[in-house]
Amino acid sequence: MVATALIVAAYLFPTPHADVRQATGKPGPAPSQTENGVRVRKNLRYADGKSAKVDVYRPAQSTRRVPGVLVVHGGAWTDGDKARMSSVSSRIARSGLIAYSVNYVLARDSRPGFPAQLRQLRSAVRWARRTSRRFGLDPRRIGALGTSAGGHLVGLLATKGRGALTNGPRVGAATTWSAPLDLVPLTETRMATSINTLLGCLSDPCPDRAAAASPIAHVSEDDPPMLVVNSRDELIPVSQARRMADRLAGAGVSTELRLLDGTAHAMAYADRAINRSIRFLRRALRARGR
Repeated sequence: MVATALIVAAYLFPTPHADVRQATGKPGPAPSQTENGVRVRKNLRYADGKSAKVDVYRPAQSTRRVPGVLVVHGGAWTDGDKARMSSVSSRIARSGLIAYSVNYVLARDSRPGFPAQLRQLRSAVRWARRTSRRFGLDPRRIGALGTSAGGHLVGLLATKGRGALTNGPRVGAATTWSAPLDLVPLTETRMATSINTLLGCLSDPCPDRAAAASPIAHVSEDDPPMLVVNSRDELIPVSQARRMADRLAGAGVSTELRLLDGTAHAMAYADRAINRSIRFLRRALRARGR
């Protein structure tokens, strides 16, 4: 099952470019680059730890504070890199928003990803707010977009928290593509090994921990607006998206459900989902600035 997950990830996501290195040979932040109207600064550190790196994509000509979007890659919680999201991040920046494409610690047999990965995303949101003047961000207006396992983490970021959506680690809008949103039933599928690695439950089943790591279990009326995207016949059962949308709507949360024909998973349908996702994020975040 692990081999299957890795094959799927390798097919959907090409190998990322190597990190830019300083003269010392150690990874370091790359100088700012401008291409096609987007300024990019790579490998900035948003928290302690080797994995806590972010690439910032922003409009080259912006002269005012604009909203930002945390962009979270997939890879079964055990694989992947922020470079996989470069095309999505560039599209977000060309639309006039700032994209913060993040890395996070990858789960291993001896190192569960939950809740460490969620803690890192929260740190990344706080870092974006702390450095808002540096990049021209409106700190009241930060959303998030995640694909596959990254969508699961964005779902947790959106639902597992309390307080105003305009400060601290909270986000004002969220978009998920092909996200596992209820882990409990998925522990009986071919995703079981990846989920158990995420949870640190390789020797014994742990349904309570799977529930605690499921965004659907934390939905409440103070969650941000969410766009849930899924293909009808793909790796993630379409029932996950439908049930999440129903749960959010039942809690009074503004929700959009977008179901795509076919079997494409996450980034494989990026061209069909990105424009609607950006429109959704812009509209939801506009309300946070009022």
